[in-house]
Amino acid sequence: MSLIDFPGVVSAIVFLRGCNFMCSYCHNPELIFADGETVSEEDFFSMLAENRHMLDGVCVSGGEPCLQSELPEFLSKLKKLGLKVKLDTNGSVPEMLSRVLREELVDYVAMDIKSSWENYSRVARLTSAADKVKNSLSIIYEACVDCEFRTTIFPGVHTIQDFIAIAGYLKPGSKYFIQNIKRDKTLEPIFAEQDLFSDEVANELKSRFPHLIIGSR
Repeated sequence: MSLIDFPGVVSAIVFLRGCNFMCSYCHNPELIFADGETVSEEDFFSMLAENRHMLDGVCVSGGEPCLQSELPEFLSKLKKLGLKVKLDTNGSVPEMLSRVLREELVDYVAMDIKSSWENYSRVARLTSAADKVKNSLSIIYEACVDCEFRTTIFPGVHTIQDFIAIAGYLKPGSKYFIQNIKRDKTLEPIFAEQDLFSDEVANELKSRFPHLIIGSR
């Protein structure tokens, strides 16, 4: 049970396996590949039933949930229980994102924006990733769904100019969060000795983009 992952909602969190990005600093590297340990859907919904009196919603995270062909059916089951749904996504599957928003299966979207468009493939290590995320950004805005955007600072790769560029992609009133990497568990060892601190970046963006809601985590 989480009080912080879904703004204003007491929520359970479920992580779906598989991701098409290979970010070096990934904090959930055990979820990148689809062939690891899992919990059955039956057991998951049994857990929800047992704790339904304490829950208002579910945060569906990953991995990248939108890679799952059965995602709409899964989200529909959650909605039928009267639960609100938050979707965490890297924005790389705009077709699936569009579908679940069109079918009103998601109440809140949190999308990672990994870097400026020019440097996207360097961070995500997926060709054409930037074009897909651009599309997803437009889909989210067109759906008028509650949303937030976030970027994890990767020392030695990101510069302040990347964050200035990202903030420039966002519409007025958008929520944008900057967070430092977590060095205790990453896909690959992170050797850079000096961090770009999230508070410093956030404060710089606040002064440049007063029309955005800028925060650090």
